[in-house]
Amino acid sequence: MHLIGSALNVIAFQIPELFAYKDNDLCAGEKINLNWDAYNISKVNIIHSINAGNNIDTVAINYNAYTPPYEYGVTNVVGVNSFIIQDAANNIVADTINVIVHPKPTITVSNDTAICDGHTITLKASTNGSGNTYLWEPGNLSGSIINVTPANSATSTYTVNVTTQYSCKNSKSVKVISELSLCPNVSINNILEKNKIVISCDNDFVTIIFLSDKADRFDNLYLSDISGKIVYEEKSIILYQGEKKQISVNSLTSGVYILTLYNSEKSIRSKISIIR
Repeated sequence: MHLIGSALNVIAFQIPELFAYKDNDLCAGEKINLNWDAYNISKVNIIHSINAGNNIDTVAINYNAYTPPYEYGVTNVVGVNSFIIQDAANNIVADTINVIVHPKPTITVSNDTAICDGHTITLKASTNGSGNTYLWEPGNLSGSIINVTPANSATSTYTVNVTTQYSCKNSKSVKVISELSLCPNVSINNILEKNKIVISCDNDFVTIIFLSDKADRFDNLYLSDISGKIVYEEKSIILYQGEKKQISVNSLTSGVYILTLYNSEKSIRSKISIIR
């Protein structure tokens, strides 16, 4: 018996792949690259399913002429994200992949505070997860608890950067004000005496009395809270001998405030306490 015929040509098509970076572990808000073989496919439909606990939400991106790879933004919903890519005939043209979206760390830090010049303060940070790393700036200090000595008569900002095991990052800052007037056994009046200025405060007014025998000009006068936020400001202030200047504070809440007078030659700062 003789078989008559032509040779059979077999064409094998490679199954296209859908991929993501970072070993399919992403942080909330990041993006992934979706890929498929663009052979004879002018339009695709991307089906994105989010499984967060018992809640499954499906988002379908209508057929469009995407060119692979397509960059897709992962939502802030933490959980398993599944992606299916179909052509216009609903044929799946890429392998399904599951991408686990991890949360960014939630950080709690010490409150903004004010301390005596030259003193050291302990700052603490904590997060909602374990195994996280902490790095504080300035100083490149590691750990969730650090000790710092801020610059004298200044407001210093310390920022903690937290990274999880999945490289998800977040940061938070704390402000520390260092003041000579906050030191034990130091009188505010003694600090101001050499400048011949008397400062007093009640719940309605901050009163400044200038006792110098000659006028003095200040570029700026401002009142700030311990976070450094300015709540009152005046520019180009001239104080004359015996002058009494009052600043209304009846709209301010209870707390510690810093009154600052400065010019090119000096800076005068005083703590003000308001108790409602």
